[in-house]
Amino acid sequence: MPNQGIPINTLGLQEAKDSSEIENIVTTHDGLFKDDVHPESFANPADIATLMRDLERFIDQDELMAVDPLIKMALIHHQFESIHPFYDGNGRTGRIMNGLYLVKEGLLGIPVLYLSSQIVRTKADSTKG
Repeated sequence: MPNQGIPINTLGLQEAKDSSEIENIVTTHDGLFKDDVHPESFANPADIATLMRDLERFIDQDELMAVDPLIKMALIHHQFESIHPFYDGNGRTGRIMNGLYLVKEGLLGIPVLYLSSQIVRTKADSTKG
């Protein structure tokens, strides 16, 4: 094989595909290879602005979906993470938004919801069979 690095380099792409699938973001191998050769941003700034405005409307207008606030918080978090408007990821920002939403809904007195410790502590448990 002239370039043995080629199959090894695809392992990173495969990991990205499988990791994204855990979060219900499904892509094809063709899409991954195309993006690797011709990288493009997730969405152009106009798309992100529109998606964020839609999310803001969903957060503020309870009549759009009458569900338990904890379910709506999970939906808001998922949608925010899916939009992914930040270069370094949305994890911390999304968790801050969770606390702020619970304050808005009167379920938390102050916007402090320390989830990271629990996530780190139980991460290994979630990867076991």
